[in-house]
Amino acid sequence: MAAFVMMAALVAGCSPESPSPEAASPSPTMAVPKAGDCYVTIGGGSKTFDLAKDCLDSHNREVAYVAEITGPAAAAPPAVTDASLPVSFGICDQKVAERLGSDWRPLRAVVTITVPRPSEWEQGARWVRCDVDFLDERLSRMTAIDGSGRVNIPELSIGCFRRDAAKTETFVPVDCREPHNWEFAGATDVAATSPFRKTDDAWPEAQSACERKVQAFVGVSAAQYAKAYRARFTVLNTRAMWDAGDRTARCFLDLGRTTMTGSAQGRGTKVPRYS
Repeated sequence: MAAFVMMAALVAGCSPESPSPEAASPSPTMAVPKAGDCYVTIGGGSKTFDLAKDCLDSHNREVAYVAEITGPAAAAPPAVTDASLPVSFGICDQKVAERLGSDWRPLRAVVTITVPRPSEWEQGARWVRCDVDFLDERLSRMTAIDGSGRVNIPELSIGCFRRDAAKTETFVPVDCREPHNWEFAGATDVAATSPFRKTDDAWPEAQSACERKVQAFVGVSAAQYAKAYRARFTVLNTRAMWDAGDRTARCFLDLGRTTMTGSAQGRGTKVPRYS
């Protein structure tokens, strides 16, 4: 894996005229991010780094919007949930959609608010970014994609999957014209009052929201859904982004051991029952 070597900031002498941390500006040796930049994200958690890439090369992160951090938010390194930041999840939601030319929720993509890391902050970085991160076909870890100037929306679309009911880790994306037992039914917002849950089985708010989404996707009544079908969901965002306002859950029709060919959308009771 490639690693960054960050150039050290120029050491300035201390004097009464020295700028305060709030007035500090990025070091001239630092690249200030801008909308349209692309990166390969390396590592995870607190040890995550962004390696700048040409957007025509493989990458897994694109910048949709950049704003300058000023005022109270510039006094100390902010968290992505800081209400004094010049961006919010609502702004990033809009900017990412504009960047992609499409709603990102039906895609293998998530929105991330990115603030400077401690080393960048110490060098004077005072920006906040709205990023879009791309996921692998199983909607789990990030994966690099080939750029072409614009993101290939059809290739990123979430579709159908074949999952072994006895081996839940077997989750294979397939063309919906092939036999499958899972299908993406759309995304929904979980109630704002719902706390972030660590496990799906302890998240009734997300389950209920996706049951309604799957029912409408298949085109059956509530009673028909309850007797014959099952909904599953996944929340791909992080706890920090959940707290920042991203309450997105992706919803799936689950047929269990039963398989079908073609999309289940609008087919009503012609969709085979869960078994």
